[in-house]
Amino acid sequence: RGHQHLLGIARDRADALGARLLVLTFEPLPAEPAAAEPALDEEPETTMETSVSASDPALPAGGTPDRPAVAPGPSGVAATRLDGVEVLASDGGAVVRIAGDGEFPYSTFALEAPDRFVIDLDGVVNRSPKPSQQVTGGVVERVRVAQFRPAPKAVSRVVFDLRAAVVPQIERTADALVVTFPANGIHHEAASEPAPAPPAERMAPAPAAERLEEPREEAPSDLTFAPRPAGQLAQAAPPPAEAEEPPPAPAPIRSQPAPAPVRSAPAPAAAEPREVPPTGGSAVRGLETFQSQALGDGEKVYTGEPIGLNVTNADVTDVLRSFAQISGLNMVVQPGVSGTVTAELNDVPWDQALEQILKINGLSYELEGNVMRIAPVGILRQEAQEKQQLAQAKALSIPLRTVFRRLSYASADQIAGLLRSGQAGLLSQRGSVIVDQRTNSLIIKELPQFMDTVISVIDRLDTPEPQVMIEARIIETTKRFTRDIGIQWGFDAIADAAHGNTTGLLFPNNIDANGGVNLPGGGDSGTIELSLGNVLNTFNLDVALQAAESEGLINILSAPKVATLNNQAASIQSGVQIPIQTVANNTVTVQYVNATLELNVTPQVTAEGTVMMTIRIQKREPQLAFLVPGATNAPIATKEASTRLLVRDGGTAVIGGIYKVSSDQGEDRVPGLANIPIIGHLFKNKSRREENEELLIFITPRVIKI
Repeated sequence: RGHQHLLGIARDRADALGARLLVLTFEPLPAEPAAAEPALDEEPETTMETSVSASDPALPAGGTPDRPAVAPGPSGVAATRLDGVEVLASDGGAVVRIAGDGEFPYSTFALEAPDRFVIDLDGVVNRSPKPSQQVTGGVVERVRVAQFRPAPKAVSRVVFDLRAAVVPQIERTADALVVTFPANGIHHEAASEPAPAPPAERMAPAPAAERLEEPREEAPSDLTFAPRPAGQLAQAAPPPAEAEEPPPAPAPIRSQPAPAPVRSAPAPAAAEPREVPPTGGSAVRGLETFQSQALGDGEKVYTGEPIGLNVTNADVTDVLRSFAQISGLNMVVQPGVSGTVTAELNDVPWDQALEQILKINGLSYELEGNVMRIAPVGILRQEAQEKQQLAQAKALSIPLRTVFRRLSYASADQIAGLLRSGQAGLLSQRGSVIVDQRTNSLIIKELPQFMDTVISVIDRLDTPEPQVMIEARIIETTKRFTRDIGIQWGFDAIADAAHGNTTGLLFPNNIDANGGVNLPGGGDSGTIELSLGNVLNTFNLDVALQAAESEGLINILSAPKVATLNNQAASIQSGVQIPIQTVANNTVTVQYVNATLELNVTPQVTAEGTVMMTIRIQKREPQLAFLVPGATNAPIATKEASTRLLVRDGGTAVIGGIYKVSSDQGEDRVPGLANIPIIGHLFKNKSRREENEELLIFITPRVIKI
């Protein structure tokens, strides 16, 4: 159009069906409204009257069709999906079947120049395979289907492009809408007068986009900008307090041209920025949770409407003007702010885009009400520090308050230490605390605004601590088994002249032989003895069989028990002290070593009622059976467990255990002869020893209610 200075193009609203662009220029453009065809997602910019039909709604015979909000029938299920649209031409008219998965809740309205009829299906997702269908002949020229709104509540829209304005008849079935367009269409202006409609709610038109005009040669930092509703960012004006009665025969509803553009005021001569109140009474949507962002904030949540922005080397103050228009905020720019912006943004929340543009120029903002002030980061930081220093100076001039607090359960020294503990302390610079040991009391002097916090902390800490009873059980089990089998036998044989049984040989003529096996069993045993001999007493055999078996079971239960306060260590032990003699440099020294059962525990009661414990259990006892001959000091057997665990109140936990198995098998035998099958048992003995030792340690805490 001949304008050479284009500031940029911002996408004010965009979705899958279309977009609305905000063109930002340095010079105003003449308003030339075009009769362009609206998009499927565009609401008619006109005042409409709506009425509710009790049953299947049909449009009135004249005028512009109403937009009734139709609920699903009582006998059907509301549709959630639009499966397809089938179009049939019929004698110059048309029959259109809109199919789905249930009964369609719908609303309708009509548009002119060109003529169109629109059906909105509430709560329905578009699944139609054909977004557009051309109709040959008849009153309907084309049928278009699209998803008008995907969320929060889906709305599918069906638009009929008409060759002439007609009034369709709509019939609803269990899974479809049947829309019938008659061949003898009735134009809106020529429609017969319908019956008076009931009172209806009047919908206000959406405000037209305003144009921003600002002479480039003026100092941008001296300007303040008044907001205006921009596209989807501005909410519609609230409806009137009372609904208006429509006339019996409403006039045809036509789209109204957009109002004249609103221009921002020229920059004042003074350098000091000033605030300009917002124009109109529109509310800005998307800013309900937008709050002033402190310097150095962490992760932020952006709530602004998504926009698109494409600028190259644009002056930062000119870009800020566009954000004043988009956001609907009053914007005040600090004198001296300058810089350029090059950005290409798509579908970015406007508050996030603004923050990024401010960051790259070393700027930040503070928001008070609906007034946003833009200034360098250093200036805002300095102002924040000055405000803090001023608040501290005011606090120093306030008289101190003195409170005397006697403690019942907590130690006054410990509480005073917490209150004074350096930078993390609760006292202010003027606050102080004095401890009275005799009465376990605190004397506190503090500023009134800090005193309530200090007293609250003291009251929370001065509470009775729960007591805990800890019971430990040490179970020792020893099982022994011993078996010994032995044999003893001997013989003697004589052959000589005295017994009359010589060998008859020259050598050897006389024989005197004896021998035997001596492999008895160990320990006390049972014995079977057998002696055999002949009449002449020339051969004698003595046999002794020995067998012994022993079995023992020892159970030892030790159960120390101790009670203590929460987070306080406790200890209990029982046993003897054994004197141990040592000799050094001809000097005998006696030391005593504990041979005791000892329990050390520190409990901590958690907020959930469980008990966390640091435990050490030790059992030491002398072993006289292993005393070395000639030694005076007996060895000491030690069993010990140290751990930290969490146990529920009254519950029992196994904190440790030892299981020891000893097995010993022995055999004494005569070499060679012991390997002879069966007979070999006469030349050997056997022993078998088994010992099983088991140690288990249990712990049971119980919180004692006072």
